[in-house]
Amino acid sequence: MKKISLVIVATLLLVTAMFHGESANAAENQTVKNGTYFVKPKLNPNLVVNTRFQLGQKNPTTEINYYEFFYVASKNAYVINIIPPIGYSAQWTGEVGVGNLQWEGQETNLDDKMLWTLEDTGSGNFIFHNKKNSNMVWDVHNASAAVGNPIKVEQLHPASSQFRNAQLFQLEEIHP
Repeated sequence: MKKISLVIVATLLLVTAMFHGESANAAENQTVKNGTYFVKPKLNPNLVVNTRFQLGQKNPTTEINYYEFFYVASKNAYVINIIPPIGYSAQWTGEVGVGNLQWEGQETNLDDKMLWTLEDTGSGNFIFHNKKNSNMVWDVHNASAAVGNPIKVEQLHPASSQFRNAQLFQLEEIHP
């Protein structure tokens, strides 16, 4: 029990040191509050984005499809973390095409490729923009909301495009 408590305290100290307590002032610019969420494609909100960046069935009893959104005020952006394990964040590789969204270990100096801004488009839908290039966003590959279909980072489609819905996601907060 002492080891578990020590690990928890050490992790909290690391996170506090890493972000310098900035989350306390973050509320004014946050699109969503810090927390754990299911990420669901607007194309089929019965599915969720799993930790392999693929669409899958929602399973509330397992953490393989949970994401932690943590706002970093100094960067005016979110880190999207995998749960578990602690310490890996969603990052755009800088490439185009399937496989360009991956998990990367967090550094104390966060790279813009692992930071995301959330555009609230209304009706509970969001576009996840990459901080390094705000025209690059999460996208359901081929606009096909089928189990196993990958999520990638793609050029933002115009609002009038038939493929825009493939870039809209909904967040469902997970309460402990």
